[in-house]
Amino acid sequence: LPQVFLSPLGGYLADKYDRRNLMIILDIISGFVVFGYLLALQWESIALLYTVSTIRTALSSIYDPISRSILPMIIVSDDRNDLKRAVSINYIAWSFFRILGGLMAGYSTKYMGISLCFVVDCVGFFISAAVLCCLRGKSYCVSENNNERQEDDSSNNQEEME
Repeated sequence: LPQVFLSPLGGYLADKYDRRNLMIILDIISGFVVFGYLLALQWESIALLYTVSTIRTALSSIYDPISRSILPMIIVSDDRNDLKRAVSINYIAWSFFRILGGLMAGYSTKYMGISLCFVVDCVGFFISAAVLCCLRGKSYCVSENNNERQEDDSSNNQEEME
């Protein structure tokens, strides 16, 4: 249900603000939210488990359209076929890693325990944010004044975050 209501918000945010910065912020927030699963396990709280799951789903619903819209930012070629190939490769990789991730999660949960799996998930979000901080390229934002797209060099956006 959160996807139905929050995916359009993610699309709006992707058009309005710097996508890379949004993804960094959402990854950091998600990392802290996943830590809530550990608290829910420790406190044996079903209510906290549902709350954390709802927040995590909401963040994912916002993140997905933003992450899909960042691909044209990092493809520097003017050839439209390169973008089409990149989108195809992106979806193939996403599908492959979704299957692989499920298999690894089952194996990890069985042999490492669920708490360690949540720690790995939490760390993964922070690693993703760090990798995104290193991403360079063009960033497209909508101007607040006239709703036209403006190009900003993402190296300048790094200064804005600090």
